[in-house]
Amino acid sequence: MPPDIPDHLIFQLSQVLAAETGLFFPENRWRSLRRGIAAAVRDLSEEDNILSYIQRLLSSPFPQNLMDALVNRLTVGETYFFRDKSLFHVLENNILPELIGSRLREKQHKLRFWSAGCCTGEEAYSLSILLDQMLPDMQEWDITILATDINSDFLRKAEKGIYRHWSFRETPSRIKEKYFREKEKQLFEIYPNLKKIVTFARSNLTSASCFENTFSH
Repeated sequence: MPPDIPDHLIFQLSQVLAAETGLFFPENRWRSLRRGIAAAVRDLSEEDNILSYIQRLLSSPFPQNLMDALVNRLTVGETYFFRDKSLFHVLENNILPELIGSRLREKQHKLRFWSAGCCTGEEAYSLSILLDQMLPDMQEWDITILATDINSDFLRKAEKGIYRHWSFRETPSRIKEKYFREKEKQLFEIYPNLKKIVTFARSNLTSASCFENTFSH
């Protein structure tokens, strides 16, 4: 059962969440928000009262670690390698050939990409794998994939680049064999040459700071 939190507090907190993080919780999702609040309080050893926790989040400025704990409980981590087949088909057959061709005509070996809502990194690394397949001389290119997410737990896993079989559930075995090394049983790590072109950063899509720092050069 979700905790009994007054509607007016849930409404106020949903407004703060939307403004500060871009996460939208209308009334029909308040039940999920209540569960997320209770889980965040359990995660925070210094917090033992749900109502006081909400009041601290409604204060200005609110403690960032309290908001981070709630965001980590409200975001969904459903992803896997080459998840959206139609998207990667369009990238491989339309967008990337044209983009690479234009760079070659300009004699510029530089490519910049943004993977928004990157979750635990599978989709950003999928792009790095696709680029390796399309660029035989990829080591001679200056490539950056900026991968952003608001969930700090997701980003920590993404930066490690280590995955279990479940992340490869719709990935051809040849991809896993070529681009990953088995660290130990059931754990697979992406090779460093693909990992190094992906930069992970925390962003709620309302701040441009991570883009300025990564794409300014």
